[in-house]
Amino acid sequence: MKQLTIGLFGHGCVGRGLQDIVNHRDSDPITIKKICVRDLNKPGREDRSLYTDNKNDIFNDSDINIIVEVIDDADEAYTIVKRALIEKYPVITANKKMLATHYTELKEIVKDTNGLLLYDAAVCGAIPLITNLESHFSFDHINSIQGVFNGTTNYILTKQHEEGKSFEETLKDAQEKGFAETDPTADIDGFDAKYKLKLVIAHAYGLDVNISQIPMFGIRSIKDEDVKFAINKGLKIKLLSKVIEQNGKLTAYVAPTFVDASNTAYGVELENNYAEVNGTFTNQQLLFGKGAGSHPTGSAVFADLRAVLNGFRYKEIDKRDFNSTYDINALVEVFVSSSDFNSIEQIPFLEDYQSYASDNYFYKTGKVSLQHLHGINKQGLFVSLLSDHVEVGQQILESAEIH
Repeated sequence: MKQLTIGLFGHGCVGRGLQDIVNHRDSDPITIKKICVRDLNKPGREDRSLYTDNKNDIFNDSDINIIVEVIDDADEAYTIVKRALIEKYPVITANKKMLATHYTELKEIVKDTNGLLLYDAAVCGAIPLITNLESHFSFDHINSIQGVFNGTTNYILTKQHEEGKSFEETLKDAQEKGFAETDPTADIDGFDAKYKLKLVIAHAYGLDVNISQIPMFGIRSIKDEDVKFAINKGLKIKLLSKVIEQNGKLTAYVAPTFVDASNTAYGVELENNYAEVNGTFTNQQLLFGKGAGSHPTGSAVFADLRAVLNGFRYKEIDKRDFNSTYDINALVEVFVSSSDFNSIEQIPFLEDYQSYASDNYFYKTGKVSLQHLHGINKQGLFVSLLSDHVEVGQQILESAEIH
């Protein structure tokens, strides 16, 4: 394509950021013809030649030749993206929940229609992780990818560590600053990071993993004592997303993790994200930046628009050298705390390291199967990995331990 005329769905944080960039970059052959929004009565939307609340005004406009979807409703985003692909529009989206939930179906539609679907903005905002997996790392065998994929939880954990505030106080602060939604469930329970991790696995390994098979542990039940435990040992708690391949097994998880100063995640603070890619030939590569925000995420959408102009597309990731099977029956070392001793007793530890009990705070550390941990009732439990090493196929990786 020599000229992109956009039909834009959504004019919230990301939509406005994209519009700013398009207006600033008037040297690029990219324009926004029509913006579909839910509420036409918001200030600044009086121009009915630009704004509409009827999606057909976009789909029936013969000048529009690409669809960009940046709304926050995953179900509505799915309806828009699916229709656009079937009608053979190139599509760019930033909706990670929609993509993770409908990945298999959308991939098949793209294949059947020889369509185009790009979504670098869906994973870590301005950090070009998906694009780099598709280009720079496409030839390499990826041994592991680890990162902080959610800025909201990282902001909360940073504030807890630096200022000694409670989880409830830091969550409220994050909401007031716009880093957390009114309903923060997707962030603090780990869903947002898990959706992103599923997409990363697809582009690193060509493997379509069901999101229900990715173990996930959030920070909703973190307590002041847990943070003090980390501080007393010179550590920080980070919500890490990780996929690791070793000895014919691929394992992935999202979990709070105690990290020391030698771990890259230790220095990633506030709303920032990072990703560490370890390849057989490329070795350790670090990507760091803003994981959310109007202009950072809008810039990722704009980069995808320029990629369309340059003929870039995802290649269905043909990883012929990847023969591993997905298996979460790996072993991890964990710290588990609760105000209810009985809830800790449900953890099927294979080895016990340490335990502590007071009137209303209990913790226990030890080794457990990730598979068994995945299946427990997590209500009221704070589950954190003691380090980022995982025993995959009996091979111990990154074996810094805390005892």
